[in-house]
Amino acid sequence: MLEAEAAALCAMPEAERAAFVWGLHSFCRLLEERLLEALRARLGDGEVVHTSFSSAQRDGRLEVTLQAECTEEIGRFVPPESITEENEAEP
Repeated sequence: MLEAEAAALCAMPEAERAAFVWGLHSFCRLLEERLLEALRARLGDGEVVHTSFSSAQRDGRLEVTLQAECTEEIGRFVPPESITEENEAEP
């Protein structure tokens, strides 16, 4: 946080400061949920194994970052008959 913003936050009455911090925390949680939803939508049949979030203020913006470990099935099942047919078709 910038010094002026930190000073303004400290100068707030305790109830206002608590409400501000609670609102900021709630907003971060909302962004985290949206990031996780977007990740799951892109994964399709994949699975989210582990996630971690971080947040920071940069250039007057709140930046929330998601790091995730995921698994995804990249192979496909081919029945033995198909393999035999493909091999017989090749010269």
